Amino acid sequence: MPYRIYNTKAVILKSSPHGEADKNIIMLTEDLGLIRAQAKGVRYEKSKLNSKLQEMNLSEVGLVRGKNSWRLTSAIGIQNYFRLLRNQKSKVQVFSRVLNLILQLIHGEEKNSHLFNLIADAGNFLIKKNLSTNEIMIFELILVLRVLEQLGYINQRGELKELTNSSWGEAIAIGEKSKQKIVAGINNALKESHLGV
Repeated sequence: MPYRIYNTKAVILKSSPHGEADKNIIMLTEDLGLIRAQAKGVRYEKSKLNSKLQEMNLSEVGLVRGKNSWRLTSAIGIQNYFRLLRNQKSKVQVFSRVLNLILQLIHGEEKNSHLFNLIADAGNFLIKKNLSTNEIMIFELILVLRVLEQLGYINQRGELKELTNSSWGEAIAIGEKSKQKIVAGINNALKESHLGV
């Protein structure tokens, strides 16, 4: 019986070598949630997949579910956030820190297309908008707040609700006046998640 191939968009959160030419990939997918998959032979020079499986890449991937694990069968690059942001180090650092936070917070496979869309949208916003150092800092706080809200660690209420429901530009403007409340909300949520602050 042939295996079913699942095609979905994915943001690559972590990529590490495995064996002689394979890679272990951890990705946040649109349709399947957080997936850990093995990509066979992608580190060979002739492989066309390797560049699509770098961290901070948005790709369309094909996945097959084996007995105990996922195997990656294909990848088509859509957007390389690292390449597009590489001349703006602070933006790369913000995006990387948030992807690492997601990696720490999610432990099982559970579809969360809202979280996936949030991350893709945040990456696109960083690419398109010129932001001051202070605006980048506020953006990171708001993005972390939104990630925690999507994962159920923050209840939407009051000023924090405005920050999770408004456009990025509006949220940054509100956030500049509410920085302490955002930090307090994030710290409380991280304590509840047992990640600490």
